[in-house]
Amino acid sequence: MLSVFDIRTSRRRVRDFIDFRRLLLVGFFFNAGVFVVISLTAVYAEQVMHFEPKQTMMLFFVVNIAAALGAFLFGYRKIASATGVRWASRWWAGSPWWRWR
Repeated sequence: MLSVFDIRTSRRRVRDFIDFRRLLLVGFFFNAGVFVVISLTAVYAEQVMHFEPKQTMMLFFVVNIAAALGAFLFGYRKIASATGVRWASRWWAGSPWWRWR
């Protein structure tokens, strides 16, 4: 069982690791943002679009699967490389595929 002393010691030691502190802060805000988006989506789907709870869950599953597929495909295309960024920006801008070079 964690004691108050252990928590204080951990907080003092975390101050020495700036990158880890930044990681904890970013992780907190990321999770808070995801929670807010999911909560507001559920409220909107049920109140405005009159979704049943089963339909709301299916909406979340479909959106998560689509997001995972998109992340895999864009990651597989090495989007971070110079050609990948050029390809993605042209794709989002809507230029014809035959002019992608």
